Amino acid sequence: MDNIAKEKNFEKKLKLIWIAIIIFIFVGGLTAYFFGYRFTKNLSIAKSGYLTIEAPLSNTFVYIDNKEKIQTQKDNEEIKIMLSPEVHTIIVGRDRYFPWTKSLEVEPDKEIKINPLYVSENASGQMITKNDPEYWKIRNQITSNKLPTEKTPIISPDNKYSLYVADNTVIAKIGTTTTNVIKPETPIKNVSFYKDRSDAVVFSTGNGVFVIEIDTNSYQNFMPIYKGTKPVFIKNDANSIYILDGEALMQVVI
Repeated sequence: MDNIAKEKNFEKKLKLIWIAIIIFIFVGGLTAYFFGYRFTKNLSIAKSGYLTIEAPLSNTFVYIDNKEKIQTQKDNEEIKIMLSPEVHTIIVGRDRYFPWTKSLEVEPDKEIKINPLYVSENASGQMITKNDPEYWKIRNQITSNKLPTEKTPIISPDNKYSLYVADNTVIAKIGTTTTNVIKPETPIKNVSFYKDRSDAVVFSTGNGVFVIEIDTNSYQNFMPIYKGTKPVFIKNDANSIYILDGEALMQVVI
């Protein structure tokens, strides 16, 4: 009987030990999670990093690794997401806008800030007719617009990059480092920085006007702004360009 009692007592103690171990692991896991530690894909544990997204438009969807993470509720919302320290695929989308995607390596306890491009699938704007006194003035500005060269580049709004075209290649230069942004098969007719940004350019070639990111080290988002016949353009302000396509002149929101 004593042996049976001892065995039962031992089993009870062993059970209590396992319960204590489980509670310790659970509490420890919660504590580590609270302080920002996450499992990586190779099952190691590391301090999380942060992804900050500037979302100028409401109803923006953010997908992390193809899973919906958040939907913004207001304009100019800043989103901060804690992520495990590894490479993540980010997709930012909105109804009737082209999706923007990027693969980013999140480092432990560090922050990455991104500012996605928002380009509408259907360009909006207004026609400028020949009855408008500004028609011929704007038209002449567009037709007389010359491509920037290395000696006469366009300077980005933040003075970070200079932009020019050589050998039918859009080139961005910072310091002594140059980046061949894109070399289309058809002649480049116009180029400028996109909006008030220094990380993307808008250019015309062939039958369209397009925007493309400067950074070639990761996926370059490339989106059409306008498709027509032989469009040329000049920049109007940070949010619009004037496009001349044949005799049709229009102000288009970018």
